[in-house]
Amino acid sequence: NIFVGKLLEAKHLGRSTITDVGTTYKLCHKSALTHLLPLLCPSVNLEFNAHFLDCALGHGFTVVECPITFHERVGVSKGGNRSDLRALKVGGRMMIGIIFGWRWLAR
Repeated sequence: NIFVGKLLEAKHLGRSTITDVGTTYKLCHKSALTHLLPLLCPSVNLEFNAHFLDCALGHGFTVVECPITFHERVGVSKGGNRSDLRALKVGGRMMIGIIFGWRWLAR
């Protein structure tokens, strides 16, 4: 998550500081969300957080990260953190989306 965040920072140099692309907590102005929703690729699934941030930064929106304290998960994860291999695959797909474009992942 940290490496992907730094890759996003490099792509959008000087636009934002991102330390964790894995958090699913987002707060948006309604006008920003209305503008961004049609631009997002619906086939992007577990990589959505990085896709959303990349799209927001790419269209001139301000992204501010607020620290959140996480506690141990209750139950079984359905996301990328079920195993290290799964997390590596999701992270790799995030990097592909950032570098080559998110529509590429839909293929």
